[in-house]
Amino acid sequence: MCSPGSGQFNPSTLDVETVKLVHAERSNNNKQSQIVVEMQIKEKHCNQLGNLHGGCAASLLDNITSIGLYFHTSGVFGDPWSLLGVSQSINIQYLAPAPLGSWIDIETQVVAVGKTVSLMTCEIWTKDGPGKDAKRLVKTSIGTHTKIDNSYQAKM
Repeated sequence: MCSPGSGQFNPSTLDVETVKLVHAERSNNNKQSQIVVEMQIKEKHCNQLGNLHGGCAASLLDNITSIGLYFHTSGVFGDPWSLLGVSQSINIQYLAPAPLGSWIDIETQVVAVGKTVSLMTCEIWTKDGPGKDAKRLVKTSIGTHTKIDNSYQAKM
């Protein structure tokens, strides 16, 4: 756990009580998908300045973009993408702070899913309150996530 002043972030603080699904959809051709989740920034998500910790933002990007891959699996262990792959690269740019108490949207898009490589993008926005009707205010970070399918290992 973290409080302003410690600068420590524990990824286990991102749980179903913290992150709520706002929207999810998959394209008709099953090649792309989008997920939007929301959360309120608590002390446990903050750096010593009282803003969303960069490690927390990176963990959100990693985990929420990976959830989008569920739309592109058969659900059968060992089939392509059934293990959701392993990260090849995660790139994030921090654009503005997201202060303690802020509500944020984490919007992820699965841009492409191939036989071995997938590409996802993520934007984190502050907004004026909870729910899908809340107005987005400031884009705080953007990023990309590339994954490699490792499901073939399940058949070994």
